[in-house]
Amino acid sequence: MVDAKILKYGLFLLVAGLAMVGGYMAELSQEPLLYTAGMICALIGVILMGAGFLTIVGLEYMPKKGIREGDKNVFTIALLRCMLAISIADNFLDDDEVIEIRKIYKHLTHAEIPEDVVRKTAQEMIDAGTDIESELLAMAGTMDKDHKEKLVIASLYILAADGDMDSRELLMLDNIREGLNLSINHVEKIKTNFLSKRELREV
Repeated sequence: MVDAKILKYGLFLLVAGLAMVGGYMAELSQEPLLYTAGMICALIGVILMGAGFLTIVGLEYMPKKGIREGDKNVFTIALLRCMLAISIADNFLDDDEVIEIRKIYKHLTHAEIPEDVVRKTAQEMIDAGTDIESELLAMAGTMDKDHKEKLVIASLYILAADGDMDSRELLMLDNIREGLNLSINHVEKIKTNFLSKRELREV
């Protein structure tokens, strides 16, 4: 399976990278490029392992009805994790946020997502200190502009669910923007259009 291969390659690069960094730190070599190459390999390895893990988890927990194959699977995984990243910016997921996440998920994917999957994924993200930017960087290449914009809009719906947009949530939105490789101006236009249709404010 492709996801298993991604995990395998990621693990290989991570181990190789750490070995190179360790060799430099142990003064087995004084070549700075060894340290730089090791860090790059380790970083790529972590990203690949994260992508492989997300694919495996996504395919295991995502409901199959109404979900298309290929890029759609990546989108549904990214959708859930983007909305959760905004929701747990304060390290807490309340009942209203769960309801909103499930509603938006169904609207965009035409599939139901169980409440327990939402809560379990949220807790795993909180416990792991999930880096949404790195996760999205590993998936962004398989998503088109339309999918990326939908992720931003879905994140805005969650961000504005309580009527306000606080600094922690806005910072998480910027991390999502970075992970999707979208420009600041692009996301600002989306956000301005979103806010213009609602009586919301940033705090």
